[in-house]
Amino acid sequence: MDLGDRDQQIFIIQAALKDNQDHMVNKLLQLEEAQKRNNLLRTVYDDYKHYYDHIIKQKQYQRQSMEGLVNYLEKMMLEAGLTDNMLKRANYEQKNILEELSGLRKNLNDIVHRHR
Repeated sequence: MDLGDRDQQIFIIQAALKDNQDHMVNKLLQLEEAQKRNNLLRTVYDDYKHYYDHIIKQKQYQRQSMEGLVNYLEKMMLEAGLTDNMLKRANYEQKNILEELSGLRKNLNDIVHRHR
């Protein structure tokens, strides 16, 4: 499998995951209203709420991990006396991590704000 095919598969999986999370949040909002009128739905709502909370915790952990990587790369670039090629590679990796972090923050904000 070449790199382009792998990247395409990763993109498809990420899109499916986002669709699934969006669907779950929408269902949570619907259940939140419905469970107020029907006590039998309380258990289903609690299950969705638990999944929602789990997603939020995962996203926050990912964000913290990526911020740690960015800080590590910055420290390494400042202290490690890197060659030009190593410095370019570190800058490239830092840029990629920052882009992923930005997307993660946006995704987390979308999920949280949609629920409120």
